[in-house]
Amino acid sequence: MNTNGVTCKNDNLDDGVSELNLASAGLEGQVPTSIYELPGLEVLKLTNNDIKLSFKGFEKATHLKTLHLSSTLVDIMEDINNAPDSLINLHLAECQFKDEIPPEFYKLSNLQIA
Repeated sequence: MNTNGVTCKNDNLDDGVSELNLASAGLEGQVPTSIYELPGLEVLKLTNNDIKLSFKGFEKATHLKTLHLSSTLVDIMEDINNAPDSLINLHLAECQFKDEIPPEFYKLSNLQIA
């Protein structure tokens, strides 16, 4: 079931959210890190919003496969090394990075180059 950017597993709300598509939703500010605690979340699309996101607690998103952060105000990669092993797609085009990409980023061995 897909309703306003929320896709549930097996068309059943009780089975949890598998995809959250908030791209171009007019969001502003800091995204709460509790978003990583959504059980079963596989795809998170936050592209094209005026948001920042911390990677603290990122390891709690144990099913997350794809994270879209392109065209956001994400500017640091601190704690990116906490990425869950399930993460294979990370979209970061046109972000506002202040520093160099940290060496930990290159240790995310499950990411696929597209």
